Amino acid sequence: MSNARPLILVLSIAVFGLLIPIVHAAESFGTTDLASQVADAKRDGNWRRAGDIVLAAFGDDGLGGLDDAAALALYETGSATLSALDDASGSLALDEMALAEFANREFEEGIRRATLNLASSYFWGDELEQARALAGQLMASSPRDAGDNDIYVGAASVRAHIDRTDKNYDECIALLQPVVDAPDAFPGVDPNTWFIVHRGLSLCYRYQGVANDYDMAALERAARYAEAAVRYAQRDPEPTATSLSIALESLARVQWELGRQDDAIRNQQQAAGLLESQGLDTGRDYSIIASLLSIYLARNDRFDEALEYARRGTAAGREHYLRAFFGPGKPTANDTIYIAYAANAFFEALKAREDSGEPATPEELDAVFDYAQFSATTEIGQSLKITAAQASSRSAALRAYRDARKKMQNRWLELSTEIGYLASDSTAFAETLAARTEEKQRLTRRLTTQQARASADVSSYLGLWGTDSVSIAALQDVLAADELLLHISSIYSYVTVIAITRDDVHWYRPAFENDEFCELARRHRASLSATTDLDCEDRIVAITPTFRELQPFDFAANATLYGRLFAPAVEALGDKPKWIVSANGLASTLALPALLRQPVSEAELASRGFADLPWLGRETALFLAPRMSALVAWRSGVRDEPNDDRASRLVAVAGAPCIGRFTGAACARQAVALDDESVVFQNPEGPVLRRGKSDDLSFESLSRLPELPAAMTELRRIAAAGDSPVSLVGDALTKPQFRDALQDRGGILAIATHALAAGELGIDQPALLLTPSPEADAEQALLSAGEIAQLSLPYDWILLSGCHTGGPDGDRRSAVFTGLALGFLQAGAKALLVTQFEVQDASSANLVPEFVGQYLRNRESGKAGALQSSIDRLLRDADRTALHHPRHWAGYAVLGAAPEW
Repeated sequence: MSNARPLILVLSIAVFGLLIPIVHAAESFGTTDLASQVADAKRDGNWRRAGDIVLAAFGDDGLGGLDDAAALALYETGSATLSALDDASGSLALDEMALAEFANREFEEGIRRATLNLASSYFWGDELEQARALAGQLMASSPRDAGDNDIYVGAASVRAHIDRTDKNYDECIALLQPVVDAPDAFPGVDPNTWFIVHRGLSLCYRYQGVANDYDMAALERAARYAEAAVRYAQRDPEPTATSLSIALESLARVQWELGRQDDAIRNQQQAAGLLESQGLDTGRDYSIIASLLSIYLARNDRFDEALEYARRGTAAGREHYLRAFFGPGKPTANDTIYIAYAANAFFEALKAREDSGEPATPEELDAVFDYAQFSATTEIGQSLKITAAQASSRSAALRAYRDARKKMQNRWLELSTEIGYLASDSTAFAETLAARTEEKQRLTRRLTTQQARASADVSSYLGLWGTDSVSIAALQDVLAADELLLHISSIYSYVTVIAITRDDVHWYRPAFENDEFCELARRHRASLSATTDLDCEDRIVAITPTFRELQPFDFAANATLYGRLFAPAVEALGDKPKWIVSANGLASTLALPALLRQPVSEAELASRGFADLPWLGRETALFLAPRMSALVAWRSGVRDEPNDDRASRLVAVAGAPCIGRFTGAACARQAVALDDESVVFQNPEGPVLRRGKSDDLSFESLSRLPELPAAMTELRRIAAAGDSPVSLVGDALTKPQFRDALQDRGGILAIATHALAAGELGIDQPALLLTPSPEADAEQALLSAGEIAQLSLPYDWILLSGCHTGGPDGDRRSAVFTGLALGFLQAGAKALLVTQFEVQDASSANLVPEFVGQYLRNRESGKAGALQSSIDRLLRDADRTALHHPRHWAGYAVLGAAPEW
């Protein structure tokens, strides 16, 4: 019987999430008892034990007593078990081990079956090219006889799902429709494979129908094939609750879209009940099923049932995420959506009940805050992991643990890629494939063992950067009377705002229609940034390859966003001069200083101009705090450090690399550049951006990047404002000197250079440009986010005045502030000044020194207060009208563990 992979959404799951400890099952009983032991464990409801037994048998050479057919049967049973458990990493490991085992045996049927399942594992791990290659190989080599038809159809299903993921719905349908229309031409295909094919075709028609403005004909076809998928799942001689529940969920969803709400609720309840009855209600499949059921029930005024299923869905999504979070890998961005979706279902049900006249209880408000925190944690937690231990501890043990872990993880990833290539011709590379698989198994066990041994040390960082949430009461205990905390949880256009002061709490759901929130956010960004765009289809901030024309400033969008997101909190709780903001999803893409606290008419704009408008960033000190637990831990004394005023005045500056006209020996001329207003406003050929965009990664291409004459001026002015400056500029800006001169210092560190986004020059994570050297590899001129995270940089404030320094880490759907920003926070920085879009060399040199000067002159105002005061001073300065447009100042943001006003 073929293995059914969970096919809930077009969302991928982690290739390697929780790598469970592999028990030595083969040593405890004879190999002939394996099948009965697995069956007994499943019958007792212990599916995890059943999966462990199979993993151990394949991992510890425990199959010696099984013939080929028995080994294949055990593999398929284990594969279906791990699939039912949502254990993506376990499934991948088993597929790789089985492929190596069958290749050693030269057992062709086992090789083809394991290759098919490996292709499916790659697909669900978002390794689409590897999945496409393996599926294509199987389709091309299948002789299309009764024995191989099941493999061919299964491979076609994988290819079709890849097309669907790429939004090629017509290609997906063209691939599967002929198979479904002529079942007699494919003898030997088992019911489970037919279930997968019909469900895949149903998904293609449903996505096509929704994309075509709810084409009812396409949705009716989707319903018909979903019903067929249910029938095939029921016919499977060894049916699993997972397969049938997935089939019922697919049917329920299209029924809901067709307006058959009672049918949808009934089928969704049956799907949830099937998983509950077999103890499989702890993974992402159950999470999404329960969440959708909650939404269906809430929209039919069945609020109490809706709230209960939303709680269950959130608990299941959380458990699934934590298994990946604490494993050797990291959760994918898609894993975060399960929790956010479940949390949103709870918010919707509770708000609907409130609208009917029954307000939320204090316990339910705590649940709202808890779920909102956790849905935000997922988006930053995936980047933090264990390296974030540096944010709370400087122990040698933690550093040694982190370094050893990183080496093993890197090798683990290398082996995963190599195994994928070897698997494409497993017969020819059987020996090498087996050796690499064995090495990967050893690494898996070492990583798991090390995780357990480090548990005591890990607990020291969880309060700052972990997955724990805090209560409203705990947060109110550390808030000051003049502070307002706003926690914004957003998924798609569903937004929940929780506003908290020391004495009160208010929560609400801003009304945004369909994709209105994303469209407003897109218009907001388009009028501020000429090099980024917000893609409302995928909900990602994309850095554009060319400098596009900036749109006129959108006053209406920026006033509307403030009115929907923040005005209700101010009206309910009163205005406060200091705001702490935590936002995830689309809300985190907003440059908050540019929001307008009141609508502005055309007449007012003509008379007042930019200088005299009610900008949020001008009237309010804004501090971004990614984690509420970090804020509470910091202010509760977990990091209670003495406030050494002299240490905080120490200044270090780095930047102004030797590039462009200042390459090589000419770099010395940069050091004597004029330090006057003419430098920062020289602009003969248009704006010079601090963005390291180039065609390839080489000394020549990096050296051709535009020089940054104003960067030297900026760094000089900052250094002059503080004490005992350390300066790494020009040819001193190298990786070794950065490490030697800047580690383990305090005070302020200002960095002014080109910043590269993930994807540019082929790099997979953001980086800062250092001075290139013809004698060294080009990579040595880049300081990546990963390298930064491994440094010790316990600065009071680090200023990153390059383009997109507050951007994502490179994962396609990752949140903002997960790239360079989190790298520096992991390295120990208390707070950062980052940018949300491009920075002009001249304007940065004019503004950033003022931020530092304001902060050092008035420490009581804090870092966010210094930014606010600087914006206000800039807008009052009639001599600097060229910088009054918010594109020059609104992209700066101050963020960190907790504000120090």
